[in-house]
Amino acid sequence: CIYCSLAYLWMYKTITARNDRSLYLKTPATAEKPAVYEAKVDYDTNKLVEAFQAYTLSILFMGVVHFGMGGNRPLLFQCLLNPFNATESQLWRIHMMGGSDEHHELKRPWPPPTMWGAPQSHPPPPPQQRVQQPQQVLAGG
Repeated sequence: CIYCSLAYLWMYKTITARNDRSLYLKTPATAEKPAVYEAKVDYDTNKLVEAFQAYTLSILFMGVVHFGMGGNRPLLFQCLLNPFNATESQLWRIHMMGGSDEHHELKRPWPPPTMWGAPQSHPPPPPQQRVQQPQQVLAGG
């Protein structure tokens, strides 16, 4: 548990040290609302806070199960799952492993995780239109 807390703290220090103020499109423009842009550092900090809150709630819940009901197996599963969830997150891959946020899986905004904790996949990127260059017609003589 302490190692996961230190990993989240290390990730927070790395995010704030980078201070990436470049903007990304949070929500596209619609007829009634304009497009909303957000700084990457703000988005990453919010996602880190959400992940840390989920982590602390799981620790509290497992504490109640372990000390209140005497269950050891759920505690073991949480001890194995929490480090895995922290290191498999998009934040970890960008800030700690040096991944590029231009990669399709790491492009912000990230889809919300599914019920079992795995993130939903992004829809595939639209195929790029190939523009055919007009061919020059050589005059033959």
